[in-house]
Amino acid sequence: DPRETQLDALYSRGRTELDFKKRVEIGYRMQEIEASLLPVIYIAGPNYHPAWNNRLGGEHPDAIISSIWGSREVELTYIKK
Repeated sequence: DPRETQLDALYSRGRTELDFKKRVEIGYRMQEIEASLLPVIYIAGPNYHPAWNNRLGGEHPDAIISSIWGSREVELTYIKK
């Protein structure tokens, strides 16, 4: 697919571009191309926790909670007494 070739070129260009605004534009263009290649756009990932319950423990420290790592690991989760 020529869009994938274009993505490779934009990635290389973005890595070497020193002008911040131009890098942002390159990043936006890459997002547009990526979106055109995806059949589905995910709005939630498996590590996203939209609800919170104060009775549960085992959360990660605030410094490492993110949309990638989530707030906890199921194996470490417990119910507080």
